[in-house]
Amino acid sequence: MNHRHLFFDSLTKLTYIPTVSESIIFCLIEVEKLYGRGLSIIDINLYASAKAEGVKIWTKDKNLSKLCEKSHLLYTGN
Repeated sequence: MNHRHLFFDSLTKLTYIPTVSESIIFCLIEVEKLYGRGLSIIDINLYASAKAEGVKIWTKDKNLSKLCEKSHLLYTGN
């Protein structure tokens, strides 16, 4: 099996997390004051989905990492 097939096989084993609606995303941005923090809309969508499902995020992104750490949603390998 080559590396690409191994990678794709690994992706199929990840837990699926549903997306959060656009209206909830916009509300979350306002309520948690997520604007002006260097977060992309993709970062915020990922954060919102993880928060809704109670799962942790493993990221190297500095701004998303800070937000997740503050919300106890940062995966640290433990």
